[in-house]
Amino acid sequence: MKNKLLVALLFFGYLGQAQGVPKDLADVELMSLMKDLVVTTKNGQNMKQVMLMPPEYWYVALNDSPMAGAFVDEFTAGFEGHFVVAALDLDIGAFGNFESNEMDLTFIGTDGSQNKPLNEQDLPSEMKTVLNVMKPMMGSMLGELGSNYEFLVFSSVNANNETIIDLYGADSVSFIISDTTLDINFPLNALVVEKICPTDNKTLSGSWKYCPWHGTTLKAQN
Repeated sequence: MKNKLLVALLFFGYLGQAQGVPKDLADVELMSLMKDLVVTTKNGQNMKQVMLMPPEYWYVALNDSPMAGAFVDEFTAGFEGHFVVAALDLDIGAFGNFESNEMDLTFIGTDGSQNKPLNEQDLPSEMKTVLNVMKPMMGSMLGELGSNYEFLVFSSVNANNETIIDLYGADSVSFIISDTTLDINFPLNALVVEKICPTDNKTLSGSWKYCPWHGTTLKAQN
């Protein structure tokens, strides 16, 4: 009974979402970050997926590469004020083939605003160059599936110059593809420092407010 109650509390948000203390990006593991940034849903033969690619993603992805250093800072600066979304909307055929549907994606920011991707002609030339390279690269890595990704760019501020996405905050954002909503909750686990349960001093997710086993408020690490 106790285990069932724990599961129920987890699903109904008892752990809460709390503002996170940022980690040094050099300490963030890429695979852990990827788990936080990718959301997939499948309905029958249809599959939809979004991968959020903010400037922090590019920093972590490139930091362990031979291009680390000044190049990474220059590269990520080119994405400042924007974020990229890699999105899929496709039907899977009986023989495993893919048929891509026309992409219709709306981003719902933390302020509740509805946002459409920027027109390609409005993007900085450096960003266009990166996006033009990414699609064939995904195709090379993932085959036919990778070739179906659409790369869309959004502004990270609204018309009043207010931030509409905060990876370290306690809100969430949504991506609506056709009639399907995919959510990403913040703060992202991979980007925030873990917290401590004051009851047994165990290290737990930095995005939680409470310990799921003791119900106590988690403490920041010293």
